[in-house]
Amino acid sequence: MKIIKLSILLTVIFIFTFSNPVPAQDSKNSQDITSAIQKGDYQKLTESLNTTIDLQIGETDGNYSKIQAKQILKNFFKKYPPKSYKTIHEGSSKNSSKYIIGSYVSEKKEFRVYILLKKINSKLLIHILQFEEE
Repeated sequence: MKIIKLSILLTVIFIFTFSNPVPAQDSKNSQDITSAIQKGDYQKLTESLNTTIDLQIGETDGNYSKIQAKQILKNFFKKYPPKSYKTIHEGSSKNSSKYIIGSYVSEKKEFRVYILLKKINSKLLIHILQFEEE
């Protein structure tokens, strides 16, 4: 299941690599998201979640409501408080989707972060969020 999701995400990333630049409002939204991850601010991050989200954090892997995802993120940031976060790559597509790949470091572990955002009612919302242990 994880391999299929990763394959889909990598395919989407490949498609986005050769697409349009990111509009200013979308850029601010992605900055808000990365800032929330850097601070371990699950509440601020939750504001950018779609009503349902495909979430993978360690053994937690599935499709969750925004409320469920908020609790999972709260527990994750409590267990692995951020030491640092760095965006490695980001891009967008003509259909107004965007992806972000980053590196999240806590005192205990390091994670590769994958985020897929889609535009809903003119706002980019997180549809896929993955923290994969490195």
